[in-house]
Amino acid sequence: MSADVLPLCARLVDAGATIVRHVEDLASAVGLAERGLPGRPTVLRGVVLSAIARTVAHGTGQTIEGWTRMFDALSTDLRAMGVVVRHVERTGKVDPADRALLLHIGDRLEDEQPRFARLARFVDGAPVHLARVPAALLTPDRHAEIQQVLDAQARSIRGALTAMAPLMQDLQSLTALAD
Repeated sequence: MSADVLPLCARLVDAGATIVRHVEDLASAVGLAERGLPGRPTVLRGVVLSAIARTVAHGTGQTIEGWTRMFDALSTDLRAMGVVVRHVERTGKVDPADRALLLHIGDRLEDEQPRFARLARFVDGAPVHLARVPAALLTPDRHAEIQQVLDAQARSIRGALTAMAPLMQDLQSLTALAD
């Protein structure tokens, strides 16, 4: 195995951790709408949450629950990748089981990239939807707070997207060492 493996492994671990951090930031923000409606009548809260869920599903092609499952599964895969990459660092080789997992994760990232891009477009357009919420449901202070969260989500999505392409390329380089 060449001397280039250690820097390659370090880049993989760093990129995987970066994406996990961004995905966890996104996952933690999923419950924002529900937390944003305290003190509202249950029926009203249910109607608003239902409208938000429909808007997300229509705008992204995936339900809020689907996004949550995807974020969890992707984080799990990337953590497993970190374990495999550290194993490769220690042993100096990519065994067939490691290669299979790394290929799976590369395929997974390739599949998720367009979904993240769709989510980015949706979040970029969210201020338009947010502006339509009546002030009786969303005070100006709460509106500003939600806008800040949306801005942070947009940064997290873009950060994850930015890290995906080089990570996939490095995964290909590492799995090629097993050939």
